[in-house]
Amino acid sequence: MEAILEYNAVAAKENETKEKLKAVTHQLEALGREIETILQGIHTHNQAEARGVVAEAAGKFPQVQECYARLVASLLPEEHYRYNFLWRTITQQLCGYAALVHFLQADALVPLAELRRAIVGDAAFEIDAEDYLCGLCNLTQELARLAVNSVIHGDMHRPGRIALFVGEINNGFRLLNFKNDFLRKRYDAVKYDVKKIENVVYDITLRGLAPKPT
Repeated sequence: MEAILEYNAVAAKENETKEKLKAVTHQLEALGREIETILQGIHTHNQAEARGVVAEAAGKFPQVQECYARLVASLLPEEHYRYNFLWRTITQQLCGYAALVHFLQADALVPLAELRRAIVGDAAFEIDAEDYLCGLCNLTQELARLAVNSVIHGDMHRPGRIALFVGEINNGFRLLNFKNDFLRKRYDAVKYDVKKIENVVYDITLRGLAPKPT
């Protein structure tokens, strides 16, 4: 009987912890939707107008950091991977949003350490390489859209820059020995994004609209 009562107490504690974590994760998901909605503005504005959109999206990340700090406060260190199924998807999405913001602001690939600071701040929260790489897969998908929409807005220079950048990401992925089926499938989508962007560059070059090399 004592063993049963002890199990019941442990189960109740686990359920309480899970509910707390779910509540914070739902807030993260809501913030993720806000950031995603804001970033859609980069597809409907020219590059100069989109700077304000990017700044607005970047301004949401302190709230994201607060949520991760609350997750850490609700967990023992050894419990991270026990419950990470709750927040893994939104974390990978946020990695993609942070990488997109960094590219649009700095025209460069965000290192993992810097991306981690952008998302979790000083919280002792683990963002692993898989989360980062899945975020980059999300990034290339968004940049493939941006290459097309840049042409619509008359920016013939940006698709070439995007092609070079996404090509570098693709080359990095090609060096990996994929043992993770999920990540390998995500990389298959990156190859499609590369092809889509190359087609945009080819089209504007064929029409004589590509900027001349300097």
